[in-house]
Amino acid sequence: MGEKPSSEAQVQARMLAFEERFSFQERRLEEFHEVLLGQRREIDQLARRVARCEAAIDELRLGGDDLPHEKPPHY
Repeated sequence: MGEKPSSEAQVQARMLAFEERFSFQERRLEEFHEVLLGQRREIDQLARRVARCEAAIDELRLGGDDLPHEKPPHY
């Protein structure tokens, strides 16, 4: 019973504060989403580079006898 009823102005002020907080959080979430998408693209690019490097290493291992910098056997 000791509670004082909220006035319309107080309710409006609280709603405005909640809306401002919600808008801020929504913007932050969109920013995080953009950062996440950028990181995903970068990870995908790096994964492709690693795959190409691994393929090049495997190719060098398999074709190691035919390397151009090696001297022919008669030297």
